[in-house]
Amino acid sequence: MSLQTLFASLPIPAILRPTTIIVRALNAVLTREPWAQQRFAQYAGRTVSLTVGALHLPLSFTYTGNVVLTDLTDTAYVQLTIAADRLASFPSALAQSSPEALLALVHIQGDAGMASVIAQVASQLRFDPEAEIARFTGDLVAVRLVATLKQMVASGQ
Repeated sequence: MSLQTLFASLPIPAILRPTTIIVRALNAVLTREPWAQQRFAQYAGRTVSLTVGALHLPLSFTYTGNVVLTDLTDTAYVQLTIAADRLASFPSALAQSSPEALLALVHIQGDAGMASVIAQVASQLRFDPEAEIARFTGDLVAVRLVATLKQMVASGQ
């Protein structure tokens, strides 16, 4: 049983499932960057397979340049994989807020043109977790939450 199937079978609302949260976070970042949406919109309908350890997310680009979860049986044009043995480095790469550190963990294969666009966009996107969280909680809570998470990551290394 895949993790996506497991998450779908859990008795929690769909909006709180980890797969849904990941897609919403990706779309939140893309919405702030219209140039990235334009780059991805040219690949509308094409599927990207994102695998992080045991979590497999088949994503499709929309005509607006966002991503949506798609069927597991769709053939992926590009496969993005963070192997299980590299997951230990994932939190520190996130804490660095460096796209290059994250891209170093990812193995990319598939359609060369599409993979190149994904890598270029990923290297130029700036994910600001405080700003994203602040939209829902306010600035003070967001700053403290992100600081706490960074301390947890630092102490876990």
